[in-house]
Amino acid sequence: MKKWGYHSYPPAENTDMAVLGIEDALAALGLSTKMQRNDGPVQPLNFVHEDREQKDENGDPVPREKQTYVVDGRTYKMTRALCQMMVDHEGGAIYTSYRVAAYNAAKRMWRPRVADPPKDQLPKLRSMSDLMYAGWIWDDGVPAAKWKEIKYLFSNQITNADTNEVIMRVLKSKGMKDLPQWPGVTFPITDVEGQALLGTPNAVGYGYLLAQHKDQLGNKCVTKITAFEKRGDAHMLLYVEDCVAKDPLEKSLQHGGAGEGKEVMGVVTTVDLGDGTGISPIEQ
Repeated sequence: MKKWGYHSYPPAENTDMAVLGIEDALAALGLSTKMQRNDGPVQPLNFVHEDREQKDENGDPVPREKQTYVVDGRTYKMTRALCQMMVDHEGGAIYTSYRVAAYNAAKRMWRPRVADPPKDQLPKLRSMSDLMYAGWIWDDGVPAAKWKEIKYLFSNQITNADTNEVIMRVLKSKGMKDLPQWPGVTFPITDVEGQALLGTPNAVGYGYLLAQHKDQLGNKCVTKITAFEKRGDAHMLLYVEDCVAKDPLEKSLQHGGAGEGKEVMGVVTTVDLGDGTGISPIEQ
């Protein structure tokens, strides 16, 4: 990660699971709320595409928008992409709250502003699935066998307008007006509503996390998605199991949605790049 300009910075000392406000969901699933600093299993991580120690020729800190890094003799601009997450290998859970991919981060930070940052100027390590995978295997003390025990993927405190719009549309399709608190409402991935949720900005990265790292994580599939509300925010929980293909849809999901692009309730979940992989335009 460091090669491509990413650094891991300690989260705030008071980082705690309570900030997510989902204790009822965790209790129902048998997941811990205890952080590693308190001898628990939950590890907070904070990856940022910036270098807070970078200095200019006078020894002064370089402003974020002017920071650069060099890879193979070529100079790139920092983007301030970031991924704030927590991992619990004991419970098989990943939690993400605030994340911004390099493409969108560059649009915000680069000066002069760039409406469409060229991909050849972005870090090759730029998708959320890459950053979440790095977080899942970050702790050297966790045996590789534990990497394959992913069960729960949370997207917490959702503020993305597109994701929230899709959540409301799937609720409307079920005759519901408001998102309920835990246990919320659950959609099988074989239903159109489950597929729509999987294609949202807050879930699609998890889909590619599973699809692109099968050697390390095993052949895993999202089987259902629960959406629920807490403290005025929407949350999503993706349930993960070993893949057992029973129909063409499940086979497609096992292979990361490879094939023709599919639009589900207004969300384009995959596009065909002609190389046998389904890549989401949101993810890239």
